[in-house]
Amino acid sequence: MKMIAAIPRFPVSLIQESILFYHKMGFEIVYSDSEYAILSMDKVEIHLFKWSETEGISKLVAQSCRIHVKKVEQFYEKYKDMNIIHPNGVLTRQNWGELDFTIIDLDNNAINFFQ
Repeated sequence: MKMIAAIPRFPVSLIQESILFYHKMGFEIVYSDSEYAILSMDKVEIHLFKWSETEGISKLVAQSCRIHVKKVEQFYEKYKDMNIIHPNGVLTRQNWGELDFTIIDLDNNAINFFQ
């Protein structure tokens, strides 16, 4: 038995707009239709699914994940220019030694990039 990878799966309200958002971040579109999309960059995949109200859950609940990167400062500068850095997620050296920052997408899903 062996785990191979973890792939975040984010709920989104507008699938095509979200695909464009992630494409502008540098993700390539692997697959997309009106309900689902798979995007990738290097060894990282992100899956998006069109959220809809189900069984009493009337609001989209945003998710989060972390992505380990090299040259985190370069990612930060690129995404800062796109104005998608979370207000509380600026580039920070954490007490445990990581350098990280957080972005939010169109539906407030968060990705924490760290090195």
